[in-house]
Amino acid sequence: MDELTVKVLLAELAPALRDASVASVYRVSSRAVSLELAGGALTLAAGEGGALFYGEERGRVRRERVRSTLDGAKLVRAEQWHDDRLVVFDFASPGGALQLVAEFFGRAGGVHILKGGAVNGRLVGRRLAVGEAYPWPADRGRAPATPLSTEEMAPYMAADGAGALVRDVAYMSPWAARAVLADGDAEAAARRLAAFARAAAGEDIQPVAVSLAGVWRPFPCDIFGAARADDVRPFDSLNAATAFAYVETERAGELAAARSDVERRLLARLKRLGRQRETLEDRREDYSRYGRYRRMGEALKYNLAAVRKGMASVTLPDPYGSGDVDVELEPALSPAENVERLFALYRKAKRGVEAVSARLEVLAKELGRVRDDLERVRGAFDAAELEPWLEGREVPPKARRIAVGPGRRFLSTDGLTVLVGRSAAENDELTFKYARPYDLWLHAEQARGSHVIVRRADKNKPVPRRTVEEAAALAAFYSSAKHAGLVPVVVAERRHVRRAKGRAGRATYGRGEVVFVEPAQKLKPAPSRGPD
Repeated sequence: MDELTVKVLLAELAPALRDASVASVYRVSSRAVSLELAGGALTLAAGEGGALFYGEERGRVRRERVRSTLDGAKLVRAEQWHDDRLVVFDFASPGGALQLVAEFFGRAGGVHILKGGAVNGRLVGRRLAVGEAYPWPADRGRAPATPLSTEEMAPYMAADGAGALVRDVAYMSPWAARAVLADGDAEAAARRLAAFARAAAGEDIQPVAVSLAGVWRPFPCDIFGAARADDVRPFDSLNAATAFAYVETERAGELAAARSDVERRLLARLKRLGRQRETLEDRREDYSRYGRYRRMGEALKYNLAAVRKGMASVTLPDPYGSGDVDVELEPALSPAENVERLFALYRKAKRGVEAVSARLEVLAKELGRVRDDLERVRGAFDAAELEPWLEGREVPPKARRIAVGPGRRFLSTDGLTVLVGRSAAENDELTFKYARPYDLWLHAEQARGSHVIVRRADKNKPVPRRTVEEAAALAAFYSSAKHAGLVPVVVAERRHVRRAKGRAGRATYGRGEVVFVEPAQKLKPAPSRGPD
């Protein structure tokens, strides 16, 4: 936003923002935050091309809730800093007076919280050291905008006239100055400056959004004209014009980013296909010499008596024409074996030409499709048009490796994972490779059976008794004592269990308890993969 838009917009929003309280703060993008107020949301997008606008409707896209000292604070005042692109919001909070500073200048503009004139926190944008005094811009001391006569405009019509206007006239931005002086007509420039002066005085406000070089900007009056702008759209309020310009700018940014990403990938694809085509064309050229293998084979076949094993090459008469044929031989092979070798090379090369030619046809069609896609991408007007190429663009972060472990998996009533070995080898792996020291180990006492492991969510919290009994019932059920009425089952922490001598799957324990349960398998199976 430019300086004049900030001035007029704050005056327009003053009634809606008066005495508003901040319910919550959301970061909606890398450069924008939204303050949820009682009646709506105040969006602040920092930096060049930023925006400040108020929406009566809630439910704006919220990406990240920000816990800040502004929560519950009451807005006391919103003012522009001198005639700069800087807005200062004064808040009263339970912790004392706070200020929110929104910078609408430069690529590094930001939104900061101040307390006692010092930086207290950053919401978005450039980083300032917490605790240091905020670097307020100096007052440029420019004079209020006033209408000028045609003669008074003449000095500003010079080569650096726009720079002079920015230097001399309060709330004048470089692009507004260029619009005032656009066509070199001093009389027309005087009329546009007069419209600018009236808007700066809060009079004759006629909000528009203007597209200059493809970038939408809000402005409190029309000083552009269709000849100097791509498009000029009138609005009922400057707030609506600002919101429109911001949304269009964000949309254009998304389109540019998406187009750049898709173009980069399509161009890389074209490059790869081009390299493949060059390789295949070279290979086809090599294969295209297959006819010479047949000539050498035929010449050798009819002149076997003239060739001896151990020769590397020989010149023989061409049986199908005048002249001679230079035949390349494999010294380790007999003349007859060399004939077979040459005809095999001939057949292989012939098949190679056919395969490479077919592949080149497919490659040519693929190159054509990618070039067509590139043209469509470059002509897209909206990021939605690029969705077919954007699908799968986002590569999800590498998933955390989850130890699933061996054995049958069940879920206890309390939500803990219970694992049951299915063989001696699996019992050994389950207990001595997979189980953690603080997991519970269960086994039917004095009976052959499965090792059962209860995965503990927190080693500092005991496993619920209900889960212990459910796991014990499983250990009894998957044992040789499953048909008994009551089965004693050992319950111990894995760290107290040791391998016993003998075959795999045998174990002994040092500390634990014995519970008596009825064999049962009442638990539902747990997901095959997922956190334990």
